[in-house]
Amino acid sequence: MNLKVKLPTWFWVVTILLLIWNILGLLAFAGDMAMNANPEMMAELPEEQQEMYANRPGWVTFSFGLAVISGFIASIGLVLKKAWAVPLFIVSFIAVILNDIGMFGVMKVQETAEGAQLIMTVVVFLLCIFQIWFSRSARMKGWIN
Repeated sequence: MNLKVKLPTWFWVVTILLLIWNILGLLAFAGDMAMNANPEMMAELPEEQQEMYANRPGWVTFSFGLAVISGFIASIGLVLKKAWAVPLFIVSFIAVILNDIGMFGVMKVQETAEGAQLIMTVVVFLLCIFQIWFSRSARMKGWIN
């Protein structure tokens, strides 16, 4: 027996907003990679930021990429109503934590970061938790499978 469950409109609104959020994450990562690869763009940055890019460990860059790519694929999974979105959101969250450890624990960016950058870090962290909760809740309700 194949029962179709009508999803509430707000599910689709949240899902599309999460997809947009994760697309913005991909764009931020692409911009970061472009900045790192372009000496002319790099020269326009303040000296502290140039030093940060030059000294960033590879695993921090990798964790940033893993976070945004897995979050993006997970959000596509939500749009497609696939339960595999849940573990991908968890992978994304773990990668965000690793990235934050690298940025704040190893690189000490909080010493030169502006308030908006620090607020964005908290927003990303909280949205990761929300994405996991939302996708798990949708899976438990049978909205995604």
